[in-house]
Amino acid sequence: MIRSIQLGLSAATFILQIVGVSSVFATQVVDEEYLHEVGKPSYSVDKGPVIHIDEAHNNAHTAVGTYRPMVQLLKSDGYVVKRLTSKINNDSLKNTDVLVIANALNDMEVKKVGLSTPSAFETIEIEALDTWVKDGGSLLLIADHMPYPAAIESLAERFGFIMGNGYVLSANFTNKPEEYISSNRIKFFVRNGEATDGSFMDHPISNGRSQAESIPFVTSFTGQGFWLAPGSKALPLMVLGKGSRQLYPETVDEMGIETPSTLAAGMLQGAAVEYGSGRVALFGEAGMFTAQRFGEQQEAMGMNNPEAPHNAQFTLNVFHWLTGLLP
Repeated sequence: MIRSIQLGLSAATFILQIVGVSSVFATQVVDEEYLHEVGKPSYSVDKGPVIHIDEAHNNAHTAVGTYRPMVQLLKSDGYVVKRLTSKINNDSLKNTDVLVIANALNDMEVKKVGLSTPSAFETIEIEALDTWVKDGGSLLLIADHMPYPAAIESLAERFGFIMGNGYVLSANFTNKPEEYISSNRIKFFVRNGEATDGSFMDHPISNGRSQAESIPFVTSFTGQGFWLAPGSKALPLMVLGKGSRQLYPETVDEMGIETPSTLAAGMLQGAAVEYGSGRVALFGEAGMFTAQRFGEQQEAMGMNNPEAPHNAQFTLNVFHWLTGLLP
């Protein structure tokens, strides 16, 4: 379902088209022509750490679906990538170095989503993940715009994060209704003041292992903004800049001039934390880690977008940190 909406943002008024969850993913397809080969792989073929991609929680992104470009990228770096199709427990986490959870939803909420979205994970699964990470496992947790943040709220809180469950609009968002998703690009630069979108913070993930792996900026596509919980030891990676806003509709595909919104400056789209002997990285945008085509014009969204030339190396750096190649 597509709705034209009008939002009052500061002094400007933007005319947008918001696409419902089912419609958005029906028009987002893998870019079959995208290929990013790693010049100097970190590991020999199939000799690297084992990465499992969760497919047991109604995930919008899977290893055989829209995250295939990520899988190809990781395999070219020597990682072993597998699908996790069962509930999370001690047995399913055995022989797993990194677990990727992207845009999970509760069984009851696949067709009906909104502010009441329940957890995608049972308490016993959250407890198993907590113990596994403390014992040395690494978790990459990704929750895009509403309703996905609400579905992982309980899990994220365990690791020191508070979900925003909204839609982030860049300060530089252009008034092109037919290109809403692809035109709402948010660039995070290493140095403050270089762009109004946001700041990409100094961290081993942004620095990489060498100058060739250093990331000057990274680009996201809409998503949500989140916060660190009081007392969290997480380090911010992607901090939203002045002028960005977050919208909070009651349901995914219904936004209008009355839709509540807040300033999003200072909120995060990326953060990382050492938790016990393990590591957790959380991101509020999913498309930046893959390569997709969107809409009738088949516009590039993700690593294949010309304005996201460093996203592939950024993705590798995230996994290098999660697997201990970066300090």
